[in-house]
Amino acid sequence: MSVLATIATANAAYSVIKTCLANGIIGQVGKFLSAEDDLKEAVKRKKSSPIAAITGSSEGDWEAFQALEDLKEKRRELESWC
Repeated sequence: MSVLATIATANAAYSVIKTCLANGIIGQVGKFLSAEDDLKEAVKRKKSSPIAAITGSSEGDWEAFQALEDLKEKRRELESWC
């Protein structure tokens, strides 16, 4: 590829990236990562809850596990796109 073609490719890519950022894609990535962290924290709190330990409550554990696995897969997919 010639120097001018390479520069044109870089400028075009920059323009697309800038447009995506301007349209709030970074904010959406932040929301996704925050939601993932919030879910992890909620599961951690539930596991360490003395009330759950006393009652032997495991309600929602499977759903939370499935949701965390789904988010892990989505994160891997997003990382592979980057």
